[in-house]
Amino acid sequence: MSVYGAIAKMRFAIIDKLKRAGAVSPETAVTPEEADLSLEEIRWLKYLAGGSLSTIKKTENGRYYV
Repeated sequence: MSVYGAIAKMRFAIIDKLKRAGAVSPETAVTPEEADLSLEEIRWLKYLAGGSLSTIKKTENGRYYV
């Protein structure tokens, strides 16, 4: 699998878990633990979240949503 394939796969898995946890707005944002993210997913989350073009957003208090 290419690097881009691995990134896309992990991004999809994280977004899926955040949606399942109901984290679809800043008001319903959850912690990585509440979204049941694995340690590997948490490491990727820090890389994938927060950019202005990112689908995954981070709140000021360390919660995430899509």
